[in-house]
Amino acid sequence: MDGKYNELELLFIREVLDQHGEYLTDLLQDEVIRKRLRISDELLESLRLPCY
Repeated sequence: MDGKYNELELLFIREVLDQHGEYLTDLLQDEVIRKRLRISDELLESLRLPCY
């Protein structure tokens, strides 16, 4: 993406992708709990995204 987007546009893109990732993670966690797929917290812990 070098040169295609300026720094402000890249910042916006990253922010939107981060928010969407958090949204999807929340949906997955909610479904795991709702469908009672949780025996331990290991599955829910695996859905947590690393912070970069």
